[in-house]
Amino acid sequence: MSLTRENLNALPGYVAAWKPAADSAPPVALLASNESPLAPLPSVEAVLHAAVSGANRYPDMGSNNVIDAIATHLQLPREQVAVGGGSSSLIRDLIAAIATPGDDIVFPSPSFQYYANAAIIAGATPVPVPLDAEYRNDLEALRAAITPRTKAVFVCNPNNPTGTTHDAAVLADFAREIPSDVVVVIDEAYIEFCAPESDSLALLGELPNVVILRTFSKAYGLAGLRIGYALGDPEFIGTLRKIVVPFALSSFAQAAACASLTPEAQSELRARVAESVAQRNAFFAAAVELGVPVVESHANFLFFPLGESSQELVERCRAAGVLVRPSGGGVRISVGTADENAAALAVLREWAQQHGN
Repeated sequence: MSLTRENLNALPGYVAAWKPAADSAPPVALLASNESPLAPLPSVEAVLHAAVSGANRYPDMGSNNVIDAIATHLQLPREQVAVGGGSSSLIRDLIAAIATPGDDIVFPSPSFQYYANAAIIAGATPVPVPLDAEYRNDLEALRAAITPRTKAVFVCNPNNPTGTTHDAAVLADFAREIPSDVVVVIDEAYIEFCAPESDSLALLGELPNVVILRTFSKAYGLAGLRIGYALGDPEFIGTLRKIVVPFALSSFAQAAACASLTPEAQSELRARVAESVAQRNAFFAAAVELGVPVVESHANFLFFPLGESSQELVERCRAAGVLVRPSGGGVRISVGTADENAAALAVLREWAQQHGN
């Protein structure tokens, strides 16, 4: 007899892209988790070193300095900001706040796996909706999937793993057609790598059922510190703040997030993002030249829709010390440094030659 809820027995555990082993050589390129290949921003590193001396004390449970910093940075009232241990924890808290057994959570597929997991954990039913022919969120199909049981619909923009996006104006039209009692969650984990017209912040002042998720894990290079944030209607955000795990954000995460939003750090961030985008575009152009199927990306990764050949490429990359991730009928390869990208391209070149591309 199981001691846990029956619906959790079939829950697919979230599989890490790589786990270090004492008996294995370190990989040449970690290109499986969409992390920044670089350390935290230089001005942020200095703040982290200084934070060590206060590690014997609990962090601010309300993360007040972080909330104030984000609100100031985005020119929003602080009542519209909640923070959590990466956007993943906020997804779980958000669904827990709105869903009960028998409710539906609608989301694109393939997309971020944790949408489905968080729905199941809450006892709700995950409702995956296939992407359109261009590997984008199929907004019409997402809208059609909404029923009286639906509590939330997710849009991942840019979408993970495909890197495709919709302009904010298109998402605004979509959100306006969603019933007001359904939460529209726009996951913008990779928004820093996009053109400005993909930014959906303006919707917050118009639609109280819109929630935007963002993170410091990707562009800011703070994946190991786990901090993300949600933006939305003050009443909804107030509920999210109530149900977060106490002291979930370490003092290091809080200090790093605040430091990341200073003018000096923002200047460093813009330079870093510009370099990542340049590396992404060069990687994409090289893959196109090789004749390998690849989707144009607006994030810090590329998606190769290789179908049944996907696992073969993953294994070839692994043998060369390049870690990539199989996902959604394809292979997702994060953008790394120039050397890391070159290592991945060398495997792609060999794969393309053997497959007649």
